[in-house]
Amino acid sequence: MSDICAELLYEIEMLELTERTRVRILLSAKFKGRPSVRAFLSPPIEGVVLQTYGAGNGPSQRKDLFDELKRANRRGVIIVNCTQCSLGQVDPSYETGRALVDVGVVPGSDMTLEAALTKLSYVLSKKEWTIQTKRNMMKANLRGELTVYKEMKFEDLDVITAIIRTLRLSSSEVSRLY
Repeated sequence: MSDICAELLYEIEMLELTERTRVRILLSAKFKGRPSVRAFLSPPIEGVVLQTYGAGNGPSQRKDLFDELKRANRRGVIIVNCTQCSLGQVDPSYETGRALVDVGVVPGSDMTLEAALTKLSYVLSKKEWTIQTKRNMMKANLRGELTVYKEMKFEDLDVITAIIRTLRLSSSEVSRLY
C-alpha cells in the first residue's frame, strides 16, 4: 500500500453525459480582432478554454480583446485560462494573468487543455449549480486534474520569517523590505 498516494484515490461517482456541448477552445495566438472574438464568444457558448503562453500570458496590450472576455464573463460564459506549456502552471500573480483574472477568467493552474475541456463540459452540465459555484469548481481539484494554486505570500516563507525573528525586526522595518 505504500506505493499508492491515498489523497489521489477518489470515490466512484455516476456521470451523466450530454450529447451537446457548448464549450470551445480559443488559442491566444489566433486573436484576430474584436469582431472574431466577439463572434467566437457569442451564445449559445457557455464555456471557453483559453490557451495562453507560459504562465498564462496573453496579448495584454489588446484592451479590445480583454473587453470581449469581460463582456462574455458578465453574460455567464465561464472562461478558463490554460497554458500551452507542458510543464508549469497558470500563475495569476503576473501582470497578464492578473489582468485575465480581473476580467473574470478562471486560472486553470496546471490542467491540460484536454482536462480543462472535459471538466468545463462536466461543470456546465450541473444545472443545479450557480454560475459562481461552477467557477469555483473549475478552480477545485475534483479528480486529480489540477494542483490547487496557493498564492505565495512573503510571510509564508519560513526562512524569511526565521530571519525576521532572529534580527528582531519591527513590522515597519519588515514592510520596508517588501
